[in-house]
Amino acid sequence: MLEKFIIDIPDLDSNKPVIEIMRQLYEIEYVCEEIMLENENLKASAKKEMPIIHLMISSNGGLLSGAISIISMVEKLKRMGCFVITECCSHALSAGFFIFMSGDIRLATYPKMAKWLYHYALTSTGFDNVNVLIDNLDLVKDDMEVLKEYTIERSNITKEQLDGYDRKDWWLRYDEAKELGIIKEDFDEDIEEEVELEIDDIDELIEKAITSHVESEELDESEELDVEEDVEEDVEEDVEEKPKKEIQKKSVKRVRRRR
Repeated sequence: MLEKFIIDIPDLDSNKPVIEIMRQLYEIEYVCEEIMLENENLKASAKKEMPIIHLMISSNGGLLSGAISIISMVEKLKRMGCFVITECCSHALSAGFFIFMSGDIRLATYPKMAKWLYHYALTSTGFDNVNVLIDNLDLVKDDMEVLKEYTIERSNITKEQLDGYDRKDWWLRYDEAKELGIIKEDFDEDIEEEVELEIDDIDELIEKAITSHVESEELDESEELDVEEDVEEDVEEDVEEKPKKEIQKKSVKRVRRRR
């Protein structure tokens, strides 16, 4: 049975919630490693699927470093084969916005009430050597540029649009977020039929996406099996009429043609 992990993303206003989220993600990584070991000697049709990770976001944001840690771990799990859903339960603001963007699909629990906020990182100067403060601020700016690029790659937003909000807040509601590609309710270009998203349809849509993904992975092996079955049938039909050598030649030729 396909495993599914649900993780709540609250305000990241201290290290405590970040540590708890990271702990859950590391546990999922361990599960993935176990699955990979089990699957090593299995045929594609018998392999166990990687889990789904569902991030439920109601966050005012918080530590930028915490958000980067979470996103980095999510991307690692995606490379291992996990399918990630991010869902805006009410609000995905500031650092929560960037975590929301990490999903393979990105949903809103109740579109009319969902909202997103993009803005540049907030900081205070504190009391320190001026040059040290400048260096620290440069590091924050570097992180923001990486997160900007991450957002651009995963949406229809342009760099010019994001640059326009370097000094002000950008509040978004569902319709604008969907138009900009922040919301992503479709899974794959191979799924031709557009599906109208309702809250009750989420599990069905997830199942369709996973099924499509698994079928594409098994395609090569299933074609290979079909070739082998056809060859065996040819041999059985001809075994009484032709010598063994001729049967073998005929089988080899058919395999080569079908490849």
